[in-house]
Amino acid sequence: MSRGRCALEIMAPGLFSAFPWEPQAALSADIRALERLLGRAELVREPADDPVSNLLNRFGCPRLEDPVDPPLGALSLLGEGGDPGARFWLRATPVALHPDRDQLLLFDLEQHPPSRELVDTLVVAFNRHFGADGWHLEAPSVLRWYLRAPRALRVRSRPFDTVAGGSVGRALPGGEDGGTLRRLMAETEMLFHGVMNGSAAPVGDVPGVNGLWLDGAGSVPSCGKPEYEEIVSDDPFVAGLARLCNVRRVSARAAAGPGSPSRLVCIDRLQRARRSDDPSVFQEALGALVALLLGAARELGRTDWLQVSAGGQYALRLDRRRMRRWWSRPRSLFAPPAP
Repeated sequence: MSRGRCALEIMAPGLFSAFPWEPQAALSADIRALERLLGRAELVREPADDPVSNLLNRFGCPRLEDPVDPPLGALSLLGEGGDPGARFWLRATPVALHPDRDQLLLFDLEQHPPSRELVDTLVVAFNRHFGADGWHLEAPSVLRWYLRAPRALRVRSRPFDTVAGGSVGRALPGGEDGGTLRRLMAETEMLFHGVMNGSAAPVGDVPGVNGLWLDGAGSVPSCGKPEYEEIVSDDPFVAGLARLCNVRRVSARAAAGPGSPSRLVCIDRLQRARRSDDPSVFQEALGALVALLLGAARELGRTDWLQVSAGGQYALRLDRRRMRRWWSRPRSLFAPPAP
């Protein structure tokens, strides 16, 4: 189906799947109202079944040939304002690894981020240790690091968001060069352990960073001309796509009002909140997303259509004609859209 001249698309990974906590009672009425509206929507088949591939498709990037990673590292570094050039980059997320019986569990550091001093200490140690082999680590923020590879790699890795909170074992990188990354990750664990337990560690820092999760190996791709005039997102990967294609980007924290006639809004807050141990963090993220979606539906008087997805296999599209289908059955926010 061709896009209308005035469109709003909202992609929110973490939506349309079982929630870790029951929604608060105060949210229930709004959720039911939203589910009734989404029940009237048209089901739209997406070209892929994951948010990263579908976003690359929307920006006209070449289709990936398996088994290789989407270039999350290079594009995210570009979105951070960096210059990846033509080199090969990976996302190198600092993580906390905890042994549990016969497995190793992986956790993010969002609740207890490391200090800038500790990050700088670890980056210097890493580059001193691996620099002779051509690896180079950069950390533009305390939680988002990037690793430049000495050459192009053919690997297939799992994005950090799909692994956090789970077991490392079966999620480790594979592919032709997967062994190279697995060895690098194992050696980094030993290096960071030595730094955290040695005199080089900053005084008073909590020893939470004991490894890196590597994913998104690739270089900056070519792109086409997306049909969006404005991108709303705080995700560095999405910001990198916008910068690559010269599309205006607005921070989700600063965005207000109806915005441009053709607008893509990417919200990852709900997905991140799922990893929190604090139910209130999740409830707040869910409430904000439900309010955003209800507000967008009310804007259909000024918008040709509204499309909502979690980035998966199917999206839901509403227009003014379908809004009148009051007899349609509600569609759950707790299950993936399906025919």
